[in-house]
Amino acid sequence: MPQDKFIVVSIGNNSCFTNDFIDEMINIMTLDNDIIWMLVGNNGLSAHMKNKGELLIQKNRIIDRGYENHLASLCSCCVIVLRSNQTGGAGGTAIAAQQGLPIVLTTFLCDAMRWLGDDYTNINNYHDLMQEILRLKNDDNYYKQRQMITKKKIDYATDSNSRWEELANILLDK
Repeated sequence: MPQDKFIVVSIGNNSCFTNDFIDEMINIMTLDNDIIWMLVGNNGLSAHMKNKGELLIQKNRIIDRGYENHLASLCSCCVIVLRSNQTGGAGGTAIAAQQGLPIVLTTFLCDAMRWLGDDYTNINNYHDLMQEILRLKNDDNYYKQRQMITKKKIDYATDSNSRWEELANILLDK
């Protein structure tokens, strides 16, 4: 991947992306040519994403990666994790957090919020979610601060056998 690009990864069920979510992401990608959106999961691209993002797909700025066996390695090429209002994907999000990637998500009570905590974000809509991406991209100090907070959250969630068991139960939806 090019070093001068800001690579955003979304992990999980990409078929859960609403048209509004897709439109907002494509809008900021149209305004900022350095953003690449990599989608990891088995579901492929929706018809709406293929239609609205056709030019970005052709230019390899929206990449449908499919299932990834080596998610930690892939995350080392990325800068942030972007989550929509969806359930699932907490395991992939945890792996990305362990690689030092800040998680960009709304206050929607997804599986990852169970270990990130409800104090991790105060973003309530997709427009503000996209503004958060731009802030992380353009403000190195803010990026490092969010990276440190994310790392502390995942370290706390995995710092003992009982916490690993708790995280495993979240991931297994027990």
